[in-house]
Amino acid sequence: MNVELIAITKYLRGDGAPEELLEHAGRICYRSESQGDPGSFLQARIREGHESLIEHASATFEISGISRACSHQLVRHRLASYSQESQRYCRYGALEANLEPEPSALPESRGEKRHWHCKFTINQEEFITNQYEQGFSAEKLAQVHDVHPTTIRGIVLRNNGVMRSRRESRTMHTHTSYFAEIDTPEKAYVLGVIYADGNVAFRDGEPLYASIAQHMDYSAWLERLGALWGGSVISGGRENSARLTIPGRDAAEHLVSYGVVQAKSNLLTGPTLSSELAPHFARGYLDGDGHIGAQKPRIDIASGSHKFLEWVLQQTQSVSATGSISGSHLTWAGSNCVPTILDWLYDEFDFRLSHPAKLQRAIKWSEIARNNYFNQVEEWQKKFEVVVPPSIKQSPIAMSHFMRGIEQVAQGYANLQVFLRKEDARFALPNAAATRIIVTMNFRELLHLFRIRISRGAQWEIRDVCARMLELVHPLAPGVFGDLRDELRIKYPAFFEHEMRKCA
Repeated sequence: MNVELIAITKYLRGDGAPEELLEHAGRICYRSESQGDPGSFLQARIREGHESLIEHASATFEISGISRACSHQLVRHRLASYSQESQRYCRYGALEANLEPEPSALPESRGEKRHWHCKFTINQEEFITNQYEQGFSAEKLAQVHDVHPTTIRGIVLRNNGVMRSRRESRTMHTHTSYFAEIDTPEKAYVLGVIYADGNVAFRDGEPLYASIAQHMDYSAWLERLGALWGGSVISGGRENSARLTIPGRDAAEHLVSYGVVQAKSNLLTGPTLSSELAPHFARGYLDGDGHIGAQKPRIDIASGSHKFLEWVLQQTQSVSATGSISGSHLTWAGSNCVPTILDWLYDEFDFRLSHPAKLQRAIKWSEIARNNYFNQVEEWQKKFEVVVPPSIKQSPIAMSHFMRGIEQVAQGYANLQVFLRKEDARFALPNAAATRIIVTMNFRELLHLFRIRISRGAQWEIRDVCARMLELVHPLAPGVFGDLRDELRIKYPAFFEHEMRKCA
């Protein structure tokens, strides 16, 4: 958020100060002469309730980085002039359209049809078959060429094409080689989650597919993970559970090669990873099957494999924190030990891919995790050109749901622009969308604005805007705004502290 005073009334007599003009207007009312102290004169008149005379001066502010929710409140103050950035000319282009590309139009018909009742000529049928082999679905081709999907399938078969199996169709748009090599922090983290909460389905000893199970409250997090390889979130089959699919036999075989075996809970051993990837893997396992204390600093990792717990403990030898294994739990505890482990785990991480509940605990105990998280939130809101309320920023769980909503809207907005003019696509944009506005108000309306909006009951964003406006205009007209400023600063001191008001 940025608030700037860009113009104020200039009196063409004396020193040109706006308060001199207001005193002149007041002296006309009382048929008196200036005593050289316009501030005291104006202060006395305002205390008497004679505020009409201060309407002769106005101030103009440029406000940027506020939400549409805030600007909607601002423009309700009608004795003012506004010029606001039009959403018709804003980009909001964080994402590109992700719609399936449109197949090319049919070539002109040449030659004969196979039968008199066929819709397409032979050369057109060959063209459609080639489109199917390029990856377009029968349903998409049927929609574009205005026939039933079974007609498309018949055309493909008549032209010696091969229909894709269900398994091939499910994996056609997924990255089945994503787990072929665990060579990035992102992949190491996901492998850790799978070690904890993942499963590979087998049939007759052969791996078929894999999945990750979690509580349905964290389906937004699962969706972001699934976007890495093209998985989808479905019902988990148990009460309040969700399951992220990892389709494809190839992906399942790659995971088995990294130790995700049948009945893995008691058989796990640590994967072969570099020391740089180890903390990312360990953080993934913690997110899947670990616990971070809320009231006391404590970290627990659970596994039925003692050998695996020893492997995790060995990876932490580079940091000065002592953990202990008892039964099926590896534990770190204490105000020195826990922050040290969390600093190691969260030194580098992507907050979008982190389990929101675990991250919420981690930022409580680790300054590194906290700073990295808030820095990434700032970058994210700049990318999507939105304002994130402080109450949402402070809670990674709330932030996870907020991100899902904003990113879905951004994707929908990008897709709508494929079909619609921008002025109609903008109907999908949220109140959180950032905006800029020029505001001109006379001094009397400013006093009213400040009295109403700088209060405990006001919404945080417009309250912050008004506090900044008051601080900017007060030095240029202390006689008008001094009493109110003193009253508000005594009543609400926190609203005027710079760090408390910094919400951009």
